[in-house]
Amino acid sequence: MITVVTPTLNAAQVLERSLYAMSMQQADFEHIIQDGGSADGTAELVARYACRYDLRFHQERDSGMYEGVLRGMARARGDILAWLGADDFYMPWTLSTVEHMFARYPEVDWIIGLPALGYQNNRIVKVVPLAPVYLRSFIRWGWYRPGQLGCLQQESMFWRRSLWEKAQPSAFLAKYKISGDYQLWRAFARHSRLWTVSTLLAAFSISPNQLSATHLSRCLAECGANAHTLEPSWWGKFVNRAISLVANYCVLRPEAGLATQR
Repeated sequence: MITVVTPTLNAAQVLERSLYAMSMQQADFEHIIQDGGSADGTAELVARYACRYDLRFHQERDSGMYEGVLRGMARARGDILAWLGADDFYMPWTLSTVEHMFARYPEVDWIIGLPALGYQNNRIVKVVPLAPVYLRSFIRWGWYRPGQLGCLQQESMFWRRSLWEKAQPSAFLAKYKISGDYQLWRAFARHSRLWTVSTLLAAFSISPNQLSATHLSRCLAECGANAHTLEPSWWGKFVNRAISLVANYCVLRPEAGLATQR
């Protein structure tokens, strides 16, 4: 089973898109909405979708998004885990592809899809054409951050429960307000390699109200970045492309065999 956790607070205006996308999935999964105390009709919205698929709603005050993620994961029944922002969304084939990939490659613990951007009218406006390859050592050293090699797309990430338990996120994740996912990837990379799957799994929605936009300075400080941008540096873009071109044979393809690890 796949467990997807969505931490949310007063996001009913954008949450329905995620709920609808989840209702279209064809896989063995559950969806946990971990609500921090919304007063905008979120509970009523979730109730309308609860009859369509395995959807559970838990509402309790928390200290922020990452505490919500931890509480949701503590309730997870799945062997494959992920979290999805209230304003982000999956493709109709996402969870069936994820289910297939983890079943086909038992040695793989952690995957990511092609990076993509979307907007509020449900359009996908950008997809990276060349499947990126992320080096485990670079993740572990913290180089995938603003101003360097750029950020890893959280909503496209899926991992095994065993990796989550090895990383022990309950010891550190709730300490952060903006960059907890960056810290989690570094912890994951101490135990496993991140594999890219050569298909679109999720889209990151652009919104002026996102925490990374409204609290940019804090986001940069938590990541240890000095640049005043969330984009990769010019040399970071060059390095990313060079690695992806040279190591593209390491990308997982849904209908191809697993490449030999190096």
